[in-house]
Amino acid sequence: AAAGGCARVKETARDVWATMSRLRVFFPLVFIFSFAMAPNSGDAFNTYLLQQTPLCATNATAGNATTCVDARAAAAPGPIGEYCAGFDGDAAACTTQWGGLDFDEATYAAIGLLGSVGSVLGNWLFRRFLLQAQWHCMFATTVVCACASSALQLLLMFRDPADGVTLAERWHMPNVVFALGDDVVMATANQLLAMPILILMARLCPVGAEGTAYALVTSVQMVGGTVSGILAQQATRAFGVTNQNFARLWQLTLLTSVAKLVALPLLPLVPSSASLDAAQSDDRRSTAAGAVILALFVGGLAWALTQVAVSLAEGAV
Repeated sequence: AAAGGCARVKETARDVWATMSRLRVFFPLVFIFSFAMAPNSGDAFNTYLLQQTPLCATNATAGNATTCVDARAAAAPGPIGEYCAGFDGDAAACTTQWGGLDFDEATYAAIGLLGSVGSVLGNWLFRRFLLQAQWHCMFATTVVCACASSALQLLLMFRDPADGVTLAERWHMPNVVFALGDDVVMATANQLLAMPILILMARLCPVGAEGTAYALVTSVQMVGGTVSGILAQQATRAFGVTNQNFARLWQLTLLTSVAKLVALPLLPLVPSSASLDAAQSDDRRSTAAGAVILALFVGGLAWALTQVAVSLAEGAV
């Protein structure tokens, strides 16, 4: 029985490898990876949502000299106080450091929850309206919509220097509406892009290996997300965006929004539909392509396990 089980495992492994090495599978995964690896301003933007406003306030000392201090903790030293100290003697600049949008924790948690709902929404939209859609048109529309929705966050970053009011508020619209771009729309977009590829792979992979095909696609997205995070850190540092200084956050957001369009020239790598006849007739294979997919799969699994280990370690401290 053990020998028979081992033989079945080997046979399944060979079938999965045969699927991974097919160029019909590899090329769409390249498109998925290119979209997932586009840098985003999520970390900097989330800090911007939560950071207090205003940051600084003037404080007259005993010698009547005006100092600039943390608006909420004048007597307590800290990063905000150190940042505000750079405006000592300049009352006008001190009192116009608006910081972030000061979202409360409940609102921020609701945005995160809606981000999780985005994946479910993507599944529903695909099954309800896009199952028979032409893939190239659907993928292009999804990428452009994701770029546009991310760019809408710019309305939260241009503020009146006199009172800190955002453009959204100036137009009598709540800030939270434009804070949903990366969380909800990107989760929906990722799912809309992944579902057709999953269907294609499920049709090509051997019976019983559908779960492995799903793991391959999600691993590719996960590794792409890791690369995205690294690129985002470098871009954030290059623009000088910090926990207190958001002056160039709009430039970072504009760059990361446009970066999503990089995937569009790779659309020819994606088949126009999930036609089984076309998929089966294209039997080109490449060992290198299979090795790349396997490396991404292993990398995604290792990253996930590392994150679990880090979370457990932090919880134990």
